[in-house]
Amino acid sequence: MDINFLRGVLTVVLMFLFLGLVFKVYSPSQKKKYEQAGLLPLDKQAPDSQATGSEKFK
Repeated sequence: MDINFLRGVLTVVLMFLFLGLVFKVYSPSQKKKYEQAGLLPLDKQAPDSQATGSEKFK
């Protein structure tokens, strides 16, 4: 077993991790979550709710 074999195995493992992440992000069950996150910059309440630190939890 040499370094090139380990590099190949690492490449395959990382490729499957990447594909798994892509599948999870683009799965239909996540659609609503990402649509809501995409609308956050357009939310009119965002400038008013810029509390920091412990002010957020009061």
